[in-house]
Amino acid sequence: MRVKDRVKADKDKVLVVNPVFFNYVHDRWTNHHGRYPSTGMLAIIFALHICDQVSVFGYGADKLGNWHHYWEDNRYAGAFRKTGVHSADFETKVIHTLAQEGKIKLYL
Repeated sequence: MRVKDRVKADKDKVLVVNPVFFNYVHDRWTNHHGRYPSTGMLAIIFALHICDQVSVFGYGADKLGNWHHYWEDNRYAGAFRKTGVHSADFETKVIHTLAQEGKIKLYL
């Protein structure tokens, strides 16, 4: 599908993140696990850089080890682990370490 040249949006409600930040997270936080960090991981690290407190809700696998986006009911949600796009297991370790160090408050 062709990408639109222009998108109507309220400029006060849009944040554009420089791709250099994506590379920084990939280099420094996920240590090149996976092809690139998940948007969730990017959001957590971005929040750590701009917020005084960071509370994290809904990150991680369910009791069966399946990873779901909060809006979908997908029985194959853990399948992306096989693609190598993101490293959910490594990102989970980073998130739990941040919680143990008191840098974020993690709600499972």
